[in-house]
Amino acid sequence: LGQVFQRYFQSFHENISSGNMASLSLSSMDLEERIKGELMLLILATTAYLNVYAHTLQSTVNTANGAASTSSNIGAILNTLSSSMAVVALRMRYTPASIAAK
Repeated sequence: LGQVFQRYFQSFHENISSGNMASLSLSSMDLEERIKGELMLLILATTAYLNVYAHTLQSTVNTANGAASTSSNIGAILNTLSSSMAVVALRMRYTPASIAAK
């Protein structure tokens, strides 16, 4: 996760220094909200991935050892994480400024 954030900020700073962000014509407040949203999506997606990975690994270990698989709430966790990602994505798409403009 640390490397993902490092690459994100590195590419973000490269875009700012090269002037690529100026073409977006975002206010500093909108840009801040966009950055927070993108970081939140990265965190939620990483959390979902790690939960699925841990669940799969545990299932594989249980199967290899001949143990009965334990029931888990992976579906409920993934539903919650995916709903959270959807809300963040909508907040990034429909900012107060974009709604006021319509």
